[in-house]
Amino acid sequence: MIRRDRALFTWPARQYKRLRWLGVFPFLAIDHVYAGSDWATVKVERGPRLGSDHYPVVVTLAPVAQR
Repeated sequence: MIRRDRALFTWPARQYKRLRWLGVFPFLAIDHVYAGSDWATVKVERGPRLGSDHYPVVVTLAPVAQR
């Protein structure tokens, strides 16, 4: 398995009242996408805010052509 995302910060997606300093900047990339070698990564992006405390990771993969 190959990790398909790099330095894509998905947290925090909402403001925290008690821990305000956490919402200032993302400091860890904690959501990841892995795929096997039969897949090529076309695009990796952070999705829209959907109500969770994390943003979704949206990945477009394409099958690798067989040789």
